[in-house]
Amino acid sequence: MLSAWCHMNKLRLSFLVILMWIGCVTSVTVVAQISIGVTVGDWVEYNITYTGTPPDYYPERARIEVNAVEGTQVTAEITARRLNGTTTTQSGTFDLANGSPELLLIPANLGLDDDFHHDAFDNVTITGVDDLLYAYVMRTVVSATVSQTRFSWDQTTGILLKAEQTTDVFTQKWLIAATNLWQAQMFGLDPTMFYALLIVGIAAFVSIAILLLRHFS
Repeated sequence: MLSAWCHMNKLRLSFLVILMWIGCVTSVTVVAQISIGVTVGDWVEYNITYTGTPPDYYPERARIEVNAVEGTQVTAEITARRLNGTTTTQSGTFDLANGSPELLLIPANLGLDDDFHHDAFDNVTITGVDDLLYAYVMRTVVSATVSQTRFSWDQTTGILLKAEQTTDVFTQKWLIAATNLWQAQMFGLDPTMFYALLIVGIAAFVSIAILLLRHFS
């Protein structure tokens, strides 16, 4: 009996060692899979709107600019104009492996049912993927609901596009207004090409009008 018990415990110990090894490998794999979709100099601006009566220190506009990226760590500067008219600027560093402040950034290239970790919310699961228009460009958008707030992020960069929260007193909506992460388009063209074609079109119209006037005068 003692020999059989010792043999069984050896098997259990070996099994536990294997489980621990798999757990370590899995942890390393999860960290390795975190993809940072932003680079130094990237910035995003938001308009924040409310219904009801929010506190006057809440922001009405916000700008986030990336100052440094090292591994999974991101240093960003956040400038906020508050409802009371004051402006504040703060800079900080966070590790995306543990989650970004207010879920402003998530790992890039997540898909439906993918999870990412956040220390404040544990694991967050992507529940929606859609192609939607943001900042004048069609983007692939991933979304999830966390603590009664609906978040939408750009799939390629991981940056927040929209967040909607409802409380007993007010509702709050963050919406991206401008960014340098992608080129705004007009009728499928970037602004430079659009305005160049517009100028050419106006010039052609003026030339034809002058010729017609001369012909009938």
